[in-house]
Amino acid sequence: MNFGEVIQAWKENCRWIDGRINPYVQKDIAGVMQSPTTPGEVIVRFVIIDKTYFAEGKELTYQKELTYPTVFLGGTDEEKEGEANRLRNVLDKFLQEAIDERQQEINELRKKDIRVLTTNPYGW
Repeated sequence: MNFGEVIQAWKENCRWIDGRINPYVQKDIAGVMQSPTTPGEVIVRFVIIDKTYFAEGKELTYQKELTYPTVFLGGTDEEKEGEANRLRNVLDKFLQEAIDERQQEINELRKKDIRVLTTNPYGW
């Protein structure tokens, strides 16, 4: 799997809180810039945005960002594959952290007897 395929697979992964899928959560690249210290390398900013939950008539927007500096993008095929594997692990952890944070936020509201609604039909 190469760098681009890893990013595409992450963007297409629809798992979200409550063990349900949510294809309406935005996962994307927020920016790319050349590394100021390493020629041929880049720094990629990933973002997860969820605008599918509401409480007391207000949107509960959630956003989490990750800054990822590449290593070995200009290296050998083995180094590039290793970089893709490292990125996949980092993105998996990033997504799981976002799911856990969002789940905790929703659970805390529910504990306070605040009704939380979603526009995600998979959560109805």
